[in-house]
Amino acid sequence: MRDENLAVVSGTVTAEPTFGATGGGVPVANVRVVAVTERDDGSSAAPQRDYFNCSYYAPDAPERFAGVAPGDRVCLVGRIRSRRSVGADGSSAYHATLVASAVSIENDGRKGEGNGTDGSGNGA
Repeated sequence: MRDENLAVVSGTVTAEPTFGATGGGVPVANVRVVAVTERDDGSSAAPQRDYFNCSYYAPDAPERFAGVAPGDRVCLVGRIRSRRSVGADGSSAYHATLVASAVSIENDGRKGEGNGTDGSGNGA
């Protein structure tokens, strides 16, 4: 059995999505998501906030994320892609991005249009 790289990120959009395309012309939507976890240790400390960079490469990416705004809830399913970069000063940084294959968007301004699937009929 091979190792599977499958992750689910569910949270709130923190900024307007950005759009681009690969060198081969495949559209891509990039979105930053925050997941908030209440502390379960009984403390009164503020909830834990984890931020995730997510990308969706698909022909329908611009349409799928059109109208998505900060505060909208999303659920993305995909694989984690990571890389390490080295700055001019020699410092090293690790970057991880969820590359989504399925997307579900709530409160996206298109009430009644979405069916909670990734466009192929597969639920996210």
